[in-house]
Amino acid sequence: MCPVSVGPDEIHPREMRQLVDELTKLLSIISHQSWPCREVPEDWRCQCEPIPKKGWKKDLGNSRPVSLTSVPSKVVEQITLRAITRYPLVG
Repeated sequence: MCPVSVGPDEIHPREMRQLVDELTKLLSIISHQSWPCREVPEDWRCQCEPIPKKGWKKDLGNSRPVSLTSVPSKVVEQITLRAITRYPLVG
C-alpha cells in the first residue's frame, strides 16, 4: 500500500473522507468566496520544497522541487478542473 502523507495543513485525506458531509458545504463557501477576488486562503497556497536527489545534498542543482499542497486545496482544484473541462470551448 502506498503511504499517503499529509500536506502543510496536517489534514489526512482519511479524515476529510470521514467528514465529507460537513466539509462539502464549507469548501463550497470558501471556493465561491475566493473565485471573485481571485485569492485563495493562505493555507491553500502551494509550498515548494527542494528535495535532494542522490549524490551531494548541498548542490542546489542536485535537487528537485516538490509541491506541498493542502488536501482541501487539492479537492477544490479537482472539482474546478472537472467543471471547466466538462464543456468544450466554443469558437
